[in-house]
Amino acid sequence: MTTFLRWGLQLFQRRISSTRQFQQSAFHILNAAEKIREENLAWYKPEHFYPLRIGEVFHSRYEVLGKHGYGAYSTVWLCQDLR
Repeated sequence: MTTFLRWGLQLFQRRISSTRQFQQSAFHILNAAEKIREENLAWYKPEHFYPLRIGEVFHSRYEVLGKHGYGAYSTVWLCQDLR
C-alpha cells in the first residue's frame, strides 16, 4: 500500500512538459481505407464515434498520446495534461 501511495504522490509532483514533438519511428502508418480490428465488429458504426487522431489537443489542454485499448462500449486513450 505504501508503494502505491508513493507512486500516486510522484504522479502529482511531476513537472509539466511542453507539447511533444513526435519523431519518425519504426511504426507504420495505417491506411485509412483499410478497416482495423474494431471496425470489423458487427455492431461498429463509424458515425457513432469521434474520429480521434494521435497528437490532437482538446480544449487547448489535453494532448492525445496513444490508444490503450477498447471494449464493448468504450475506448481508452492516454492523454497528457498540458497545464
